[in-house]
Amino acid sequence: MPNHSPVKTLPILCGACGLPATEEIGAIPFYLPDRDILTTLWRCIDCGTYTRDIDLDDPEKRSHFDVASYTDQGTEEKFRAVRSGYFAYLARLLEAHLRSPLKGVRVLDVGTAYGHFLQRLIEEGALPEGVEIVAALRKSAAGRGLLVHDSIPDSSTRTFDAITVIDSLYYTNDPLATLQRLLSLLSPDGCLLVRVANRTWLLDVLRAAGIVIHRD
Repeated sequence: MPNHSPVKTLPILCGACGLPATEEIGAIPFYLPDRDILTTLWRCIDCGTYTRDIDLDDPEKRSHFDVASYTDQGTEEKFRAVRSGYFAYLARLLEAHLRSPLKGVRVLDVGTAYGHFLQRLIEEGALPEGVEIVAALRKSAAGRGLLVHDSIPDSSTRTFDAITVIDSLYYTNDPLATLQRLLSLLSPDGCLLVRVANRTWLLDVLRAAGIVIHRD
């Protein structure tokens, strides 16, 4: 049976900028392998990012990623087709900021999912590594010859010319600490490319229309 009680009702730190300037918006379901729970949704007054109130260091809550649509291996080819052009765009962005072709460039992709971006980087001659917490996806990536870690590597063992964090920063409990750790992995002239897309216009429209964001 679903648990209809939101996890918390106190202001939390923004999942993108780490500031406490958040306002409560409502409650939305968070899916787990055997049930769903309601989590409070917050909006950062400072940067406009929406954040769920959930402890993603909790093993039970992290099991959400085992059943999320964007980690389902049955939908992998759908995501490959939809995002192939976007990954090409990311590659061009890296080239522009690094001011060089990607051949021989060491790249770390955090939240690599199926590894499609890693494959694109390899095609362009880069030397990519990934970070992915879903074990099944890491196993699949390894079967295709991709190097994917279960956590961010230690800065004492390697550095990277570029690090990409695409739609995964707000899945960390302490985004600022995560960014600081990633910066320690960058070479002196390296590039950190971050996308935070959790500012969806749809939630703003629902709020403007006075529609309550929750599930009864």
